Amino acid sequence: MSRVQSFYEADSFFERLTLRLVRERIGHCLRERYQIPKELPPKLLALIKKLDAIENKSPRARTLVGTLDAIEATT
Repeated sequence: MSRVQSFYEADSFFERLTLRLVRERIGHCLRERYQIPKELPPKLLALIKKLDAIENKSPRARTLVGTLDAIEATT
């Protein structure tokens, strides 16, 4: 293992920075290649409506765990 490699692996700041830059670059390349849709796909829109209905129905569902429990119960 080289000294440079061990430096980057040992320092979480540089690891986070590297991952952030990689994610940004991937996102940039994807935006160049693909168009951003103007509307949501039907399945995603249905899921959002389902989540809204669950959150409006139950105060417990307003927490992340409550929402996940409610989704699991309806599927």
